[in-house]
Amino acid sequence: MSAPTEKRFETHIEESLNKAGYHSLPPADYDKELCLIPDEVIGFIQETQPEQWEKLTEQYGDTAGVKILKRISDEVSKRGVTDVFRNGVKDRGVLLRLVFFRPNSGLNPDHRELYRQNSFAVIRQLKYSCKNENSLDMVLFLNGLPVLTMELKNQLSGQTIADSELQYKRDRDPGEPLFHFTRCAVHFCADNDRVSMTTALAGEKTRFLPYNKGIENPVNPDGYRSSYLWEEVLVPDSLLDILENFIHLAEETEAEWDNYKGKVVEKTKKLLVFPRYHQLEVIRKLRRAVKD
Repeated sequence: MSAPTEKRFETHIEESLNKAGYHSLPPADYDKELCLIPDEVIGFIQETQPEQWEKLTEQYGDTAGVKILKRISDEVSKRGVTDVFRNGVKDRGVLLRLVFFRPNSGLNPDHRELYRQNSFAVIRQLKYSCKNENSLDMVLFLNGLPVLTMELKNQLSGQTIADSELQYKRDRDPGEPLFHFTRCAVHFCADNDRVSMTTALAGEKTRFLPYNKGIENPVNPDGYRSSYLWEEVLVPDSLLDILENFIHLAEETEAEWDNYKGKVVEKTKKLLVFPRYHQLEVIRKLRRAVKD
């Protein structure tokens, strides 16, 4: 983002996330090969699971950190970040948790404390590639693992989410490790007024879905029309709820012409489903109604 107005928009979002509980980190903290923030991952494990850490250091010795990070990175690459968050990673028979979700009741103070120790981070202008100097406007992390990426445009600079979508399609190589399917839960495009999203980058074939409150987002007297994204959806409690309860893998069958077989064939592919704004709103309202 070169225009000052775009940087101000980015700063506004970062400051809002900081107030919500995120902390900002420099791009240099990110490991491009492992697709994670080493110090954040290791720090979270050491603080929340000291016994598991001790067991692994007994087996690995001085190379424990390196081996554990490689294992976690490989598991995220294979299973996806959501599955790793939900089910953890086993290494040498030791189960490591990479997140602690909200406890179902307040009866266990230890679980409540673990929940509070989840660490949310934001990095701006993240250089994600070992091949070039391309950077993402913003990436959000949970306990050192990337959860989502964002490309942001300030309309005062003459660009909109349409430009963000083109950026993902043309300049974000889906072959990059960070952009592999399920490595991140979602990729957002946002300008002052609108938001769109995709869960699978596929070059020019990438499909973006609107992520708005309605056909048009209502006027926000206190800020940008699109501010619900970072003020409601991406705040820590909400994002943890989404990761635990809403994201799921589905299958879609499409009919395609097969030149080799000379006929139409059905092909099945996996889809990563991230909840739309109105779906979140409806289900959360129902939850509150049941509790009341």
